[in-house]
Amino acid sequence: MGNTKELNDVTERLATALKAMEDAVAAKRRNDLTVESLQEQVQSLKSSLDVELQRNEKLTAANEEVSNRIDSIVGSVRGMLPGD
Repeated sequence: MGNTKELNDVTERLATALKAMEDAVAAKRRNDLTVESLQEQVQSLKSSLDVELQRNEKLTAANEEVSNRIDSIVGSVRGMLPGD
């Protein structure tokens, strides 16, 4: 009967170790999924930032062109006005 108790103890320790290993694997999978999800979000944000930076460059160039045109028109109008 001593062997039965020892066998039960070993079986219980083995079951506890297997449960701990399963929990560790499950936690690693959750962590890996979280890391992958965060990496995807970072990549998406980088892409969005690149698009917005390009848009900003185009708007800046358009703003500069419009400002130059306005300055030119104001200069032309001033040239048509009688001098003080």
